Amino acid sequence: MKNSIFKIFVAIIVIVSSCKVKQDPIGYIGNAEFYASGTKNNNSFLFEAGNNNFVMQTDNSIDSLIVKTYTGTIKKNCTNCNEKLSITFRNYEVGNSSNWVADSLFKEFYFYNYFNEILPPSGYKVVFTNKSIGLGKVEYKWDFGDGFGSLSENPVFIFNSNGKKNIQLQADFKDANCKSLISNPIYINSNNLNNYIDYDYTNIGSNVFRCTVKNADSSTHKFVWQYLNQTNSFPKGNTFELPAISIEGVYKVDLLAINKTTNDTTIVSKNLATSANTYCSSNFEYSLSPIRDTLQLKKVLIEYVNENGINYTSKNFEQFTGFVIKEIENYKDIVPGKKTIKVKILFSCKLSDGVNIIDLKDIDAVFAFSY
Repeated sequence: MKNSIFKIFVAIIVIVSSCKVKQDPIGYIGNAEFYASGTKNNNSFLFEAGNNNFVMQTDNSIDSLIVKTYTGTIKKNCTNCNEKLSITFRNYEVGNSSNWVADSLFKEFYFYNYFNEILPPSGYKVVFTNKSIGLGKVEYKWDFGDGFGSLSENPVFIFNSNGKKNIQLQADFKDANCKSLISNPIYINSNNLNNYIDYDYTNIGSNVFRCTVKNADSSTHKFVWQYLNQTNSFPKGNTFELPAISIEGVYKVDLLAINKTTNDTTIVSKNLATSANTYCSSNFEYSLSPIRDTLQLKKVLIEYVNENGINYTSKNFEQFTGFVIKEIENYKDIVPGKKTIKVKILFSCKLSDGVNIIDLKDIDAVFAFSY
């Protein structure tokens, strides 16, 4: 790994070629510099830039995970020619969601793997924001379940799976000789990151609390409010006003948001403090972000387009029998001011157009990339 990000810029290696004229790659005399050879369904094939109407092209892009990728393609460059073979590498690895990246410059004899177009998270980072209110010295104790916890004020914790997580926060206000506990489940779902159901509350006077639901509405959910040993399941819309609280203190108020289609229930709990007791209440908020392990992101994608223009891809298979970088060496200054490397690789894999399967074996290939 290098300390700097390995930046790839578009580099196009143009070899003038047509259906009538054959030329070697620019600056190279002899056998094709850029090629891919091996077997396709047990039949040998050879793609050579500068021969058989093939040219070499490199390109870069940004995928759905905002990770740069770069592609080497050997394709035919003539009218009505469709056949080509492309290999795409991910440029660098996303280590976590803290905005740092790690260079993944090609390693010799390094094995790479298949990747999906949208890689599922390997975990979720939850940043907890303490909203407890109290006087003087305070100690916090968090419980994340499964024996994990924290004594930090605003901890960060990584869950390796999604679903409901039962979180507990206890705030011990030493100077006020008071403890406050809040148990509030959080729901981790890759489809609703930071759009999870929650509610805000405001004391609008005379200890009447107005509660407003966030990220859900009465057209999709039924709302049930539980407070002071009472239950109200008929609120009007997203806003509900609790009856005036006559005895001052801190009161736990639960929102049950029931999905009208699935009947799934989301529970949101908060401690609501009256004006005279605002100094001994524990609450928290949180934010979610996906974690994608660095080991999952060293990936390769193979695509082949046959003579009829039908695209075959490896993205539906996780069965590379071997994809190894055999050699890396410096190459000519194809792009002025940019370094160019030539990469020799060897791989075997299966490709599919959704119906038919192509078996590529022992593909020995050479591509070039400028950066």
